Amino acid sequence: MKSHHGFFALLLVVCILSGLSSPASALKVDSTEIWTSQPIGVASTDSETPLQIDSTGKAHVAFIGWPPGYASSQPAGLNYAVLQNGEWVYETIEIGGEIGPSFDMALDKGGYPYIVYSIRTNEGQVDVRCASKSSGNLLPWNTVAYNVGKADHINVRMDYLGNPAVSFLDQTGTVKIYKYSSLKGWGLPKNFSGPQISPSLGIDSSDILSLAYLEADRDLIYAIEGSPWTIDPVEAAGKVPGNSVVLAFDKSYIPHIAYEGAPSGGSGFTLHLASKHDGTWTDDEIDPVSRIEGGIALVLDEQDRAHLTYKDVTQNSLWYAAEIGTGEWDISKVGSFAAGGHAASLALDLQQKPHIFTWDRSQVDSTQTVNYLSLATRTPTPTPTPTSISPPSSSPQIFLPLVLH
Repeated sequence: MKSHHGFFALLLVVCILSGLSSPASALKVDSTEIWTSQPIGVASTDSETPLQIDSTGKAHVAFIGWPPGYASSQPAGLNYAVLQNGEWVYETIEIGGEIGPSFDMALDKGGYPYIVYSIRTNEGQVDVRCASKSSGNLLPWNTVAYNVGKADHINVRMDYLGNPAVSFLDQTGTVKIYKYSSLKGWGLPKNFSGPQISPSLGIDSSDILSLAYLEADRDLIYAIEGSPWTIDPVEAAGKVPGNSVVLAFDKSYIPHIAYEGAPSGGSGFTLHLASKHDGTWTDDEIDPVSRIEGGIALVLDEQDRAHLTYKDVTQNSLWYAAEIGTGEWDISKVGSFAAGGHAASLALDLQQKPHIFTWDRSQVDSTQTVNYLSLATRTPTPTPTPTSISPPSSSPQIFLPLVLH
């Protein structure tokens, strides 16, 4: 049996599991009292929400939409925001055009962002661009790849030198991977032929690339760069019904893959985590009760313990799971959402406290809905239920953030 421990009111749900996943019973905190949230801005439809926290504890976010104080009647832009001296400071990278919806952000060793995104140009072609920052304002964007037709599932990761590697899925189902160097720029891509589903990129301390993805027959695959690439089926996962796949490494560069797996009972998708230990893949069904759809995020902490967020579509709620021991999880409800929470991302601060960046759709009136962005932070002691996020006013605002201890 596997226990999910919470801090406060506990709900015991016993589930008998079968198949390839490890058996589990769930103890979950069905409460938002240990989470507080703050408004960030307004997202356009389907905006992703990358979040990073740098080595000094400052939070960095990016989104497609409008900063506080900007009217949604204006064209949506690709925006970046960072905590500076206790306040959110916003910068707009591009406005107008068909930006995204796929994009991603990573930080270099100095804590500066690289934001990679797709855009349909005035000529009608789809380019992949990268905006970066070394000091002062964001640098002008540069083009990673021209006229790619389509760029889905964009990932950006930093190598051991602090240079970015970018992957995306093109219109043929091929994963294209570009690596930047100061001498050659972006250069030519490495092509990993498909078709693939939901590729997630990794890069280790030796600068070796890896991918986690689904094949068309629903097998979960972990692939390592080489001539040819090494293909490692994650057999413990069985056939994977869902589409979300997220790859992360621990400090020893052991791969961990979160995905939408088959439930131990019933229909739908449940949250699974596959990990490789001593050459063997293991699989854990973390929450056998919740039925999930998208919104999965995965990070590993300094003790190589997994932290995840996921969206429960049966309850329209966002959940957070933290590994507290072998096969044991602390699970808490982050919040309830009108549309269940979207494109949630997760980062840990210097004290390993989780922060979650997401958006939710709110009905403003009979004809208008607004996608409010928020950053949720888990508090060490109970706090009042977060207040609702108000629509942005007509004048610019600066929101005081939660302090990232």
